[in-house]
Amino acid sequence: MYLPVRLGCPQLFNHFYINPIQDGRYPGLSANTRLSRITNSSLNNERIIMIPQHPQFLQHRYYTFKRHCLLAATALFTGLGASAQDGDVEGGEIVELSPFTVTGDSPKGYVQSSTLSATRTNTQILDLAHSVQIVTKEQINDMGIDMIAESARYVSNVDTRSANSDSVGIRGFSSGAFYVDGTVAEGGGLNGDRLQAFVERVEVVKGASAVLYGAAPAGGLVNLVTIKPLTFKQHSIGFGIGDKGYASAEFDSSGPLNSNGSLRYRVTGSWTEQDSGSHPYFGPAERIGIMSQLYIRPFEKTELLLQHSFTDYGGSLQPQVRPYWNTEANEPWGLPFNWYRGEENDGNDTEVSWFGLTWIQTFSDNWHLKVTGNYTDKHGLQEWGYTRTTSDPDILLRNFRHLERPIDILNTQFDLVGQTDFGGLHNKLLLGGQLRRDEQGNQYTDRYYPTFPVLEPNYGNPLYSGQEGLDFLIDQGRTSATSSYVSTSEWCGPSDICKSGYAEVGEVMTDVRDRTDVKVTRAFYWNDSISFWENGDGDDRIHLTAGGRWDYFRQTTTNHAFPDTRPLGARSTSITDDDTVEYFPRYAVLVKVTPQFSAYMMYSEAMKPVLGFEPTTGQEFLPEIAEQTEGGVKFSLFDGRFTGSASVFEITRTNIKETDFVRFITVQNKEATATGWEFDSHFQINDSWQLLGGFSSLDQEISDSIASTYDAGSELITTSTIGDAVLNIPDATGYFWLKYSAREGPIAGFSAGIGGNYIGDRFIEADRTRSVPSYMVLDAMMKYSFAGKMEGLSVQFNISNLEDEEIWTAGTGTFGQPGFLSRMRFHMTYTF
Repeated sequence: MYLPVRLGCPQLFNHFYINPIQDGRYPGLSANTRLSRITNSSLNNERIIMIPQHPQFLQHRYYTFKRHCLLAATALFTGLGASAQDGDVEGGEIVELSPFTVTGDSPKGYVQSSTLSATRTNTQILDLAHSVQIVTKEQINDMGIDMIAESARYVSNVDTRSANSDSVGIRGFSSGAFYVDGTVAEGGGLNGDRLQAFVERVEVVKGASAVLYGAAPAGGLVNLVTIKPLTFKQHSIGFGIGDKGYASAEFDSSGPLNSNGSLRYRVTGSWTEQDSGSHPYFGPAERIGIMSQLYIRPFEKTELLLQHSFTDYGGSLQPQVRPYWNTEANEPWGLPFNWYRGEENDGNDTEVSWFGLTWIQTFSDNWHLKVTGNYTDKHGLQEWGYTRTTSDPDILLRNFRHLERPIDILNTQFDLVGQTDFGGLHNKLLLGGQLRRDEQGNQYTDRYYPTFPVLEPNYGNPLYSGQEGLDFLIDQGRTSATSSYVSTSEWCGPSDICKSGYAEVGEVMTDVRDRTDVKVTRAFYWNDSISFWENGDGDDRIHLTAGGRWDYFRQTTTNHAFPDTRPLGARSTSITDDDTVEYFPRYAVLVKVTPQFSAYMMYSEAMKPVLGFEPTTGQEFLPEIAEQTEGGVKFSLFDGRFTGSASVFEITRTNIKETDFVRFITVQNKEATATGWEFDSHFQINDSWQLLGGFSSLDQEISDSIASTYDAGSELITTSTIGDAVLNIPDATGYFWLKYSAREGPIAGFSAGIGGNYIGDRFIEADRTRSVPSYMVLDAMMKYSFAGKMEGLSVQFNISNLEDEEIWTAGTGTFGQPGFLSRMRFHMTYTF
């Protein structure tokens, strides 16, 4: 239900400013509602609006209006308040920076009815011929999510790849980078790029999406939509404590700085400290960050958003891999869960400064331009010990690595969006372009430890050092006189590790790597969506989409000379250039069988630049290409209370590099194919109960390889043969989350939830002879929001991995990646 209101009351709209242009549609309105214009109050002091009867649009109830506005305000708030017990939204945002980043437009619990990520324009999901799953802010808060990747546990065909870093896999392929408001994140990440407190929702776009994002992963991408300045005053503070060293604090303050809301701000801070997610003793971590934003509307049709964030990640959030399989006994090791392959003081420190500017210019009711620019300055320092296997399953070799990785990124992007109508044809056109420059340094040294007994690890051993140590390592085959040398104190790094007792003068290390990669991307993309054949309710039955992207990608790699102090002689600087130029199309058709049910088919591609040259021909490697075909259905039934989607797909990756072990060269013959299906749903059972649920199945294998060109009886074969499994891909995933919210009675304000995440078997040997087992992890939540004099205060208790099950998230050969142990968290938040 929607409430039309005509008010000659500008004071009211100082608090309820709705942006004039929202791609022809307005936040909170159904897909069937088309509005041509909202009259500007500065012209005739009135506006005509359509207000959804839902508390999400009642952001604050305590305003003082002039006497002549009282009747209008009473009518408006009465219409809004009549539905105050419907849905499950505890405040949200009426308007964010339009027309690309509007949030909070859905009144049905966890459901978000529109998305920006798949087309870069605000599009109803039911009208979108693409599989997109959204994790809303409410869901993030309810589930007590500390790291962004954890939200992936409640999306089908998505799995977390590490217990300690923001890394996910989508449809069997790794998501190499997160995106922030449609722009690739800081890149080259040593850790995640955005703190949870800065994120409004997580949009998972499945499948190949190069048409809008360029070098995007084949399986899909994760777009983080950040919080934006509010049109009303709101402040909050929060604290958290828990087991395993967990503590947190957050604050958020936002609101208008003038009477008409044309100047708004938001400042958000977050601090978290916790022990490693998969190890009880080593690797404590600390994350701290602050984000400040200023929204300016100098003219009615001009909007600016200035943003800055600073984050610091300290401690150790890296994967803590340990032996999983005893090859001699052909069974898993029975190692204690606190076994660790590194050193007690392993750690990293990453600092990220980010600056962003967004300008939106509205030309008319149907045309607008969005221009973004951002700069990232990032520096990461890591020091950790790691092991390697030997022929003896009871003995491991150990190295200690010092890594520095400075990163500078400059990115500019524009999107021109227009909508035209010709008779019964409704056409939405997107034209965009991007210019991006990434510079990343990579400087590291490896230092050698003595051997490491698996069953009796000896932490804190001294490094091999001096000529005696070098002779021993050469005798053991671990190194040679040409690849290692006796160090001096010239290469210590900013952490003064040479003074810490680990790296002493005279230690043995591998060659110093000092490399700089400069990547330049120039791109132009387009997307055209045409809809027609109205069904009588103002909704079009047929939606056609076509788009494409031209990408020019150039990488210059500079291997700098070794220091003059290198005893075995310096190395001269070498420079390598690689160029990639490609065009990627996308075609789709969607049919609205009914206003509540649609079916679609889609073809799209993705691209990943591949560096290097084919040794025998000298030809540059071609980019790795992923082609996807997808078909599915989407539905929104029972007045939007039961929504979901189901799809089937096939993704084929070609031009994958592999080693030809007959000629001992690198070639591009490898091909992998992933086929599967998935189902996601949300059911708002009644005002108090809602249920999320989903399941997926996936099969991925090597479909072509250099091995097919050789005699099967050849003694030297490639590592990949046709039919081999792709490693660490779960054959099935599933999830559920059931939430109860008490609306009335003595426990009104109380809510509780329980959920589970299932991950199927994952092969860790290509011939399918070895795998890490499937697992099911249960999570639970209880929350109470106070009323009356304590209104605004809420307390929440979360438990992850209720049964404290020892799980493995991934594996490689004889090594495994342990998952999260059981965690308990208590949070208290006050909003005013």
